[in-house]
Amino acid sequence: FDEATVVPFNGYASVDAYYAAMSLAHGGKLSRVAVPLLALHAADDPIVDCGTFAPALRSTTRVDGSEYNPNCWFRITRSGGHVGWNLGRWPPRERWLFMHLSVVDFAEAVLLTAE
Repeated sequence: FDEATVVPFNGYASVDAYYAAMSLAHGGKLSRVAVPLLALHAADDPIVDCGTFAPALRSTTRVDGSEYNPNCWFRITRSGGHVGWNLGRWPPRERWLFMHLSVVDFAEAVLLTAE
């Protein structure tokens, strides 16, 4: 799908060039994160394989091979799908509450540690 539609529509030379441009793990982008960043992902995502996060997780532990980058945080859940994390017996009622609460909790933690 990406190669046939997304890549040509957005003017990339190849699917690899598109993935490199869109990935936070390529080109030292993680080492340049200067503000708190939360990446939320589900291991059962049918579109983005959780294994693609391995390089990103490794590179957040050390910036330029020597220094820890405290701005990068990853929360990877066992389930949640691609754009999901349905909650409760009636997911349409709860909608994206899990994502919203995760972001609020992260923002609150950032603000508490900034004081």
